[in-house]
Amino acid sequence: MAKAEPDKRQFSPKEVLEDIEARMPQEVARLYHSVWADVVQVHFVWQSYAQLYGSDDSIKVLNSCASSFFARLQRSLYAELVLRIARLADPAKSGPGRRDNASFFRLADAVREAGDAALADQLKCAAETFKGTARAISVVRHRQIAHRDLNVALRVEPLLAVTSGQIEDALRCARSFMHIVEGKYLGSMTGYEHAVEAGGADHLLFWLREGIAHQECRGPGR
Repeated sequence: MAKAEPDKRQFSPKEVLEDIEARMPQEVARLYHSVWADVVQVHFVWQSYAQLYGSDDSIKVLNSCASSFFARLQRSLYAELVLRIARLADPAKSGPGRRDNASFFRLADAVREAGDAALADQLKCAAETFKGTARAISVVRHRQIAHRDLNVALRVEPLLAVTSGQIEDALRCARSFMHIVEGKYLGSMTGYEHAVEAGGADHLLFWLREGIAHQECRGPGR
């Protein structure tokens, strides 16, 4: 008997959300989907950053093509990484009006509101672990990216840049948090760190190298 082929159909964002809503309590589903999208995106941003600036060879390619532009892009990607990671560690509510945040702590509260106190406690603990791991990143967000701390701006109190190790640790803790939710409600876990972005930074590097090779073949002054 012929073996059935696995379903390789691509699901639309609407279909993905509908499936999540069918598997999770109403209080949890939409917030989970929003946070899930944030975690996916921060992994893609980190992937792009690492591909572009993670080796001497790639930096040499960028500098030989458009050094000023790619230096500006590096600062922009760095700021986006810091913002995206720090936001996930935000409290459930903040601001003058105590508005809800789409963060790990708010998702833990949503699970509690849905009636699963044990899972909520587990998620609260995982969110605290993530917050601790991302503490240095949150400081950079608050004092340098989201706001312009005067002492930092004037270099009275130099602020250390976020390291790749700190980013990797924060993303690992973020995945652990999400996997707790997914294991409970979905029976499967997203491989965030294994996602491949179509047309990503590696494609850009490929074509830049092709352009450099083509120019070298033409020779100087041509």
